[in-house]
Amino acid sequence: MNDKTLHSALFVFRCVGAGTSALALASALGMEYPVWSAMSALIVSQEKLDQTKASVLSRILGTIIGIGAACAVNLAIGRYGASNYLQMAIALAFCAMLVHRFPQLRVSMWTCALILASPSGAPTTTIGLNRGEEVIFGTLVGGLFHAMAEGALRLIVRRRAA
Repeated sequence: MNDKTLHSALFVFRCVGAGTSALALASALGMEYPVWSAMSALIVSQEKLDQTKASVLSRILGTIIGIGAACAVNLAIGRYGASNYLQMAIALAFCAMLVHRFPQLRVSMWTCALILASPSGAPTTTIGLNRGEEVIFGTLVGGLFHAMAEGALRLIVRRRAA
């Protein structure tokens, strides 16, 4: 097996392992929507370790910003009867201004939209914390799988070179 084939096989292993493990672990932990963990693990799985590290950091930071924006807007104007559409518009405007300057935080817009458009009926802060938990958990699982696969690849390459 040449290095390119091995690298491709490890990428497939990492994606399958990260997505499946994130789903199984989030389900076992009783998370409300474990699919968000699986999706996040797959989203951060990039071709190179440095890219994955950057993806993990921006996904976590963007998720936290999106949660904060959605919850802050909801707390500020939701109690006065502002519609979810108005709340989403304000939260998205804030996040879009931030993303214009820092494009790697694009997930903040998805996050506040996801939280404010949720049909759950639960308080916005509860929805935000639940989705944040699922996304950040999956993000960490995806990053861990990438790091493990990269370590395995380096070990195999060293052994083949010896």
